[in-house]
Amino acid sequence: MTTRVTDVADHDAVESLADAAAALGPVTQVVHTAGVSPTQATVERILQVDLLGTAMVLDAFARVVAPGRAW
Repeated sequence: MTTRVTDVADHDAVESLADAAAALGPVTQVVHTAGVSPTQATVERILQVDLLGTAMVLDAFARVVAPGRAW
């Protein structure tokens, strides 16, 4: 197993993560679990991580995920 700490609110970091995952072999599953709550962060940070981060992960992995993928 390979792990990599990534700020999902950072576009370049997310793109780099997708590229690194694809370099390891076929990407057949993507599980996105990043998220913050009002007790952890400001409204701005919640929107960056929970909304924008999710969209960026989906976009980045859409270009590298293998046929028969799981989202």
